[in-house]
Amino acid sequence: MGQIEDILMPSRQVDKSAEMQSRLAVLSMREREVLSLILEGNMNKVIGDMLGISRRTVEAHRANIFLKTNVRNAIELARLLK
Repeated sequence: MGQIEDILMPSRQVDKSAEMQSRLAVLSMREREVLSLILEGNMNKVIGDMLGISRRTVEAHRANIFLKTNVRNAIELARLLK
């Protein structure tokens, strides 16, 4: 059974990559900017200052990112993008 899993592994990785790409494709440009800064470990206030938007707006973008990518938190999001 281990050999079958080894054979199927590359196709599963391709499927996962394609799924993630389709999830990311629905993000707006601003959401992608916020996503990048989240993955760098920045806090909402810092992200807001960097982008010239309010903390509440960052929180809204963050919620949309989590919803669109179907994750519950930044840790899940980082794992998904690995």
